[in-house]
Amino acid sequence: TRQWLELDSFPPPATKLTFYLGAEESLVKDPQDAPEADYVFDPMAPTPVIGGASFHPRNCGRMEQRALESRKDVLVFTTEAFTEDCLIIGSPKAEFHVKSELEHFDIVIRLCVVQGSRSYNVCDGMSRQGKYADGQVYGASLRQEDGSLRVHVALGHCALRVCRGE
Repeated sequence: TRQWLELDSFPPPATKLTFYLGAEESLVKDPQDAPEADYVFDPMAPTPVIGGASFHPRNCGRMEQRALESRKDVLVFTTEAFTEDCLIIGSPKAEFHVKSELEHFDIVIRLCVVQGSRSYNVCDGMSRQGKYADGQVYGASLRQEDGSLRVHVALGHCALRVCRGE
């Protein structure tokens, strides 16, 4: 809305907004048993990064994400359109369970805002999981009884007004 907002502290006092994975790749406000979502990673066609925190002058900042989101190795979970304006300020976090056949893998979480038919990145975070060739174990994931890993990903700081209808 092109307004400057002055705050006494960052992040400001707030109400926590939590979403859960839902059916049909949705994000919902109430927990539910969501079906597993699968994807296959092809090391010969790695997932590119479009925009975000980058030093490349032509591939940084806010960029349209539709091409990335249409890939078969990218999972996209979306909320319903907001029914009222919502100010999101702070450092979003994601927590989820994942199973992998790979010994090590990376997970990237990206928060985007959908405006009309376009999706724009807001902030993102990455978590490296597994044991790598250097012998170091990455990730602070907790192994669950079903063999899955509980993964926490901290996204970067953001300040965003999501307008009603977005």
